[in-house]
Amino acid sequence: MSIQNCESASVCHSSTTKMHTLGWLAVMVVLWGTSWPVTRQALDSVPPLWLATLRFTTAGICLFAFVAFRGKLRLPVGQDWPVILSVGILQMMLFTGLGMIAMQYTDTSRAVLLAYTTPLWSILLTAIMLRVRPGRGQLLALMAGLSGVALICSPSEMRWDHYSLLAALLLLICAMA
Repeated sequence: MSIQNCESASVCHSSTTKMHTLGWLAVMVVLWGTSWPVTRQALDSVPPLWLATLRFTTAGICLFAFVAFRGKLRLPVGQDWPVILSVGILQMMLFTGLGMIAMQYTDTSRAVLLAYTTPLWSILLTAIMLRVRPGRGQLLALMAGLSGVALICSPSEMRWDHYSLLAALLLLICAMA
């Protein structure tokens, strides 16, 4: 798009930036949307904890190389370590490891849904642990979310063997982590 076709250069820049952003959003939707089915297929060849290790090792190497290439590689400051460790242990290690173990015993769609119920559990855990009373909107969202989970993960359609129940429990722990 040339500047002659735009009312001003800022309109052209804004339009280009918007298209660029939407393009990257589309790429992320496709990548994130395919990650769980691809992971499930990979679990047929690689044990779950090894797959998680390979995934984070290769991602870590790529990330460090990218940041080093940009000249921005630095050690975190001391006050950042508690956040880094808690996210690393709870979100990265626990969520990914337990999620991959659980995916061996349940279908991918149920695994994704249960693993990403984090916002629902955060409302409940905040109320219990921090004694913060949820607002009306949060309670409505919680009820709608739990109803959706119950509808999609219908108990009448679920296998009730101990492996399926263990998988569901592990995925709920992932979501709470």
